[in-house]
Amino acid sequence: MLRSPRNARICFATLGGYFFHAQFFSAIALLIRLFVAKGPAQGVLFLENAVLVVVAQSPRSAMCES
Repeated sequence: MLRSPRNARICFATLGGYFFHAQFFSAIALLIRLFVAKGPAQGVLFLENAVLVVVAQSPRSAMCES
């Protein structure tokens, strides 16, 4: 999978994204709860985040399937 430079760049970018997501997700959740939204609006913001992650990971998944 890391044999071509393109695949290596995609894999490292994905790993970087995983790292940043893991580091900042808990802080973002607290900030949203405290300052931005509560109740159903809070749920919508978390749903948007989940959809964004799925959409951003789709090209990587398509590469691995081919």
